[in-house]
Amino acid sequence: MLFLSENYQVRRLKRKSGKLKQADGHTEPFETYLAALKHTHALIGGEITDHQFLDKMREKWTQHKRDAHLVEALAAFQAAMQSICENVILLDRVMFLKERGIECFVVKVTDQGISPRCHALVAVKP
Repeated sequence: MLFLSENYQVRRLKRKSGKLKQADGHTEPFETYLAALKHTHALIGGEITDHQFLDKMREKWTQHKRDAHLVEALAAFQAAMQSICENVILLDRVMFLKERGIECFVVKVTDQGISPRCHALVAVKP
């Protein structure tokens, strides 16, 4: 996420931000998200106070919340396409190596429930 006009960049501290705790009956879900934000993300590229940062995030949310439903649709599309794309890439790599006379095959190394990236490409030099 970028604040282009201010030359700031927000980066996740971990690959996955984790599940968001449910908001209590009095707190907006976005405010709950903001409260956890400083533990899951870092601001890169400038000096800004936590209060200023949270105000900027609220401003951005106000500008874009009417389009939030699009994020859900995009996430569903990604989930549907990701496995297909990864399998096409694996097949392409297998074919590339076979065209060059290298014996290769794909091995499932973990359960797909543990990780969607559960395949390894094994190549044997002649």
